[in-house]
Amino acid sequence: MLLLSWLGTAVMIAVAVPPPGLLATQPDQVPELLESFILFAPGVAGIAVIANLSRVMFGHRPGEARAAGLGGCWLVRSMVDVVLVELAPAAW
Repeated sequence: MLLLSWLGTAVMIAVAVPPPGLLATQPDQVPELLESFILFAPGVAGIAVIANLSRVMFGHRPGEARAAGLGGCWLVRSMVDVVLVELAPAAW
């Protein structure tokens, strides 16, 4: 599981060069988009591992506390994202 998730990360990094050129509306946006693709790629492996472990956890002993914990972690992550976006400088 971990090997395949890192393979997905490697593939995402390997193909990261063309998409920014296709998605950018201005040429100066390409480096930032390329950097964001490359920085996001390791998160693919992390999300895959978390998804797999959560299914193992539910299969072992299903329960409301585990479901609330899993849903709560995504909720907390989303709220942190919103706060960090608001705190980031406008130039970013």
